[in-house]
Amino acid sequence: MKRTSLTTAVIAGIAGVAGISNMASAVYLNNDGLGQVLIYPYYTVNAGNITLMTVVNTTNDAKAVKVRFLEAYNSREVLDFNLYLSKHDVWTAAVVKVGSGAGVFSTDNSCTVPALPTTAASAQPFLTYAYDGTGGTDAGGTIPADGGPTSVTRTLEGYAELIEMGTVVGSTAASITHKNGVPDDCTVVQDLWADGGDWTTDSTIDMSGASGGLFGSGAILNVNEGTIAGYNADAIDQFYLAGDFNHSAPGSLSPSLADEETHTSYVFAPSPSTTVPTLITTPYITGVDAISSLFRRSYPSWTMQLNVTYPLGTSSADANVARARVQQNQVQAQLKQIELQIATDITNAATSVQNNVERVDAAKAARELAQRTLEAEQSKFEVGMSTNYLVVQSQRDLATAQNNELQSILNYRNSIVELERLQQTTLGNLGITVISSATR
Repeated sequence: MKRTSLTTAVIAGIAGVAGISNMASAVYLNNDGLGQVLIYPYYTVNAGNITLMTVVNTTNDAKAVKVRFLEAYNSREVLDFNLYLSKHDVWTAAVVKVGSGAGVFSTDNSCTVPALPTTAASAQPFLTYAYDGTGGTDAGGTIPADGGPTSVTRTLEGYAELIEMGTVVGSTAASITHKNGVPDDCTVVQDLWADGGDWTTDSTIDMSGASGGLFGSGAILNVNEGTIAGYNADAIDQFYLAGDFNHSAPGSLSPSLADEETHTSYVFAPSPSTTVPTLITTPYITGVDAISSLFRRSYPSWTMQLNVTYPLGTSSADANVARARVQQNQVQAQLKQIELQIATDITNAATSVQNNVERVDAAKAARELAQRTLEAEQSKFEVGMSTNYLVVQSQRDLATAQNNELQSILNYRNSIVELERLQQTTLGNLGITVISSATR
């Protein structure tokens, strides 16, 4: 069974047993990590951190995606733009410190409108107009100040929403489709949104229903500290009714989570009497309430009992405290050693990835040279200026170069897998729980 259909198939099966007929018209969190909406729950550039973002289009469809960043204080938008993904495309970006606030840049080739800066030094700053009352507008007119802080420091941390706007088809899809790793012509979609462009008057041209299949991940990286914390984005599926889409201009507040169309959610809730969760379907007046319900699930609770003993006199207690402090120091030293080892392993793995990238490039160049040498030798043989031996020798050299290139690609992919594995390493994965000591 395909990964994209696993969660939907499970839910559909439960729905059939339960006699529920409206499952196809309810929004839900897809445990496979694939959906029409991705929520990246946290970005930060505080304390020397940067935040890396990745989104993968796992489908055969070209897609239009709204990328929106919101600050943490009051969830006001600080930047949005349109991203156009080729089929099976991967887009990456980095949120970095820009002055007193945050900003974003991308070295990726995938099409964005407007085009994003490609270096940290030129990163697009996050903006304050949606909360400081300086002139931002939405469907209701001028956006008023929200009463909170008005400085750009509010943008230092927050979260991101990626909402599919629809499937791109026709000649426009061809223009954003990658050829040798580069879209054919990003200026096509940029011109469609330029003044007088066709999409400014009819944004449905070359667009069809949203099909989902987006997967996302993020990582908070601190180079100076040698730390990285990774996570997968929350994936929301069936945001749209079948066949629907909502393609809007860059800078538009639409689509947003409030535009969810089914106004119904379903979640798995723990059962108080069995280990089998209960599937709960709930209708709401608004779409945003249906989305909110996905993150308000109830979980089991536990009861714990604490027994306290108090020794008569202080000598025993003092000895126990001293012993506990020694043990605490030992544990902290062990934790530091583990953290250092994790950071070292990740650094080594990242270096290995870079080295393998260079080896792939070198192997590719060697294979291309061997190909040209064989073609030249064959041309000389055809006019009697070479021998069978030299042609066969060139064919052998080409086969060797091809094998070397394939091996270098395999080594590169293995190093990527190893780096991804190490980035998911945490103290929790190692079975270690850190409990803060009480103040003494």
